[in-house]
Amino acid sequence: MFPLAVLPEAVIWSAAVAGVACMLLAGLIVIHPNLVAKGQDPAGRGMAVGCTCILLWSLCTLLGMLTAGAAFFSGPHYHVATRIAGYVPLAISAGLVFFTWLTEVLRRSRSRRADYERRMAVPEYLVITDKSEEVSPLYNALRSLDETTETNVYEHPLALRHQFRDHLPRARLIALKAWTQPRPGETDLANTALLLARDLAEEKPCCPILLFGTDPAALDELEKILCPAWQVTRLLITDDPNWIRTQWLPAVKPFLLNQPQPAAA
Repeated sequence: MFPLAVLPEAVIWSAAVAGVACMLLAGLIVIHPNLVAKGQDPAGRGMAVGCTCILLWSLCTLLGMLTAGAAFFSGPHYHVATRIAGYVPLAISAGLVFFTWLTEVLRRSRSRRADYERRMAVPEYLVITDKSEEVSPLYNALRSLDETTETNVYEHPLALRHQFRDHLPRARLIALKAWTQPRPGETDLANTALLLARDLAEEKPCCPILLFGTDPAALDELEKILCPAWQVTRLLITDDPNWIRTQWLPAVKPFLLNQPQPAAA
């Protein structure tokens, strides 16, 4: 019969070995799922493996808490190896939780990065104007020449300035209407092409910019801000109610990616 003083050490060692065995068995089941899910479809196999591994991890954690508590309160008269062994199952359980968390964080990070790269691979045209009534005509005019490339028309430059990261890397053309003074009802320059041009000047050039408008001074000022970093083409709009079709669209056409091909004779 074992002395009473030896019994707690035997319990600690037995429970520690059992806890480690639980985790080893869980790893074996992950590698060989047919041990618990033979003949099941993929969904059933995944469910069986997951539930079994969670059960084994829970058992290891419970044994680890018992052995760690026993090792902590065992007193200095027990062997150091026994006290160390008492912490092993709980350490393995905690390490698995940390590893699982870290793996999930890295997986989500890679997934977000892959989604961002896929999104950035989709080209787009950016059009910025100062009048709400010009948004639809500009959009429709551009889509009449290129129906496949994504097109975004902004009436408020401030909104675009906060979304540079989602647009600039994939922009293939920026058509910016030149105006430098606040619009009616606005009191500052935050929502003008002037500040947008200043922000663009700080960014890495990614596409040509078409400056268009009726104010030569505004065109000059914005061109001075954007050049020479960006490739800038300017278009002075003359007094024509159909200027989008007759002036703006011909100026935009050379920059488009997918223009309709003329029909064969």
